[in-house]
Amino acid sequence: MRPFSIPAAGSSSNLLFDDFEVEQWNNMASQMRRALPEYEWFEIDDSHPIFRSVFRVADIYVPHPLVRVTPDYQAMFEDNDPTKRMMVLANHNADLAEYWEFPGGRFGLDPTNDAYRLGVNYFIYAMMH
Repeated sequence: MRPFSIPAAGSSSNLLFDDFEVEQWNNMASQMRRALPEYEWFEIDDSHPIFRSVFRVADIYVPHPLVRVTPDYQAMFEDNDPTKRMMVLANHNADLAEYWEFPGGRFGLDPTNDAYRLGVNYFIYAMMH
């Protein structure tokens, strides 16, 4: 995991985690502490540039399609500095990929479209940073 999230100088990479809910965060955080002990999680909100690199999504907190939970976004940054490059993004209490798997609107067109918009934003942001 370290080579994917801590690239060599001059290169870039990002790691995305999706589809884990509530107490599953504890295991996620624990495993990440083992892999990247010197890094900490920071909660990010809609003011972070990753959420508007291409599309402006009115509400980034796309509801989980299967579980009634409140989504939030956690990130790890280079040098533990939220103004620097994002290395890891965790969609906690969210399952954007579930929307990506069923693009026909199985879970409603508006949240499906927003999930795709966020995915495109993630991709473009990662390519630019």
